[in-house]
Amino acid sequence: MSSHPESRGRFAVALLAAVVAAACGNTPTEVESGVVAAGLVPALKLSHPLPTQAKLAPGTPADSTAANRLVQSAQAAVAEAEALSPTLPGRLSAVVREAAVELGRATRALSVGDWSAAAQGALAAADELRRVSPRSVAHSLVDAAFAAIPPEPGVGAEEPVSVSRARRLAWWARVAIGAGSYELAIQRAYYACVLLGVEPTG
Repeated sequence: MSSHPESRGRFAVALLAAVVAAACGNTPTEVESGVVAAGLVPALKLSHPLPTQAKLAPGTPADSTAANRLVQSAQAAVAEAEALSPTLPGRLSAVVREAAVELGRATRALSVGDWSAAAQGALAAADELRRVSPRSVAHSLVDAAFAAIPPEPGVGAEEPVSVSRARRLAWWARVAIGAGSYELAIQRAYYACVLLGVEPTG
């Protein structure tokens, strides 16, 4: 016997409310590396640190030592990402492939002593991986949620319950980012976007 349409609607609302409540709970168990928030907007967490421009002395061109250090760091991160690649969602796999292409350019430049190109290629590979890191995805989702939240209603006016919930979720997502709990921030910001009718893409 099929359920009544109104009953199904109430169930869907109750289910979303339960999921939103869960998103406001404690930080989920952190993984050392791999995909986080896989059922929401997936992000790629790596245990190897990504090289940054800060590893180059300001105003100083890359030398052999700096270029080798940056390329080796990028190689470790890309190798870890490639090892995970068979289990990654399509979007993350595409990013890993782009990172590998940039790393290939870096290693070829390194082999001919083009230290500057090698360093820039390593940094470009790291940037590809960084844009799908839990931190970057969390920030993107939080920004999307806050951009969609309307101004607070005036005195005596009320706003839809969904908007109030989204406002709270977005605020708590920002708090989670401040605490370094990026997976929790992704969860909260994702559901804020859903309540606001925004396509959460990270």
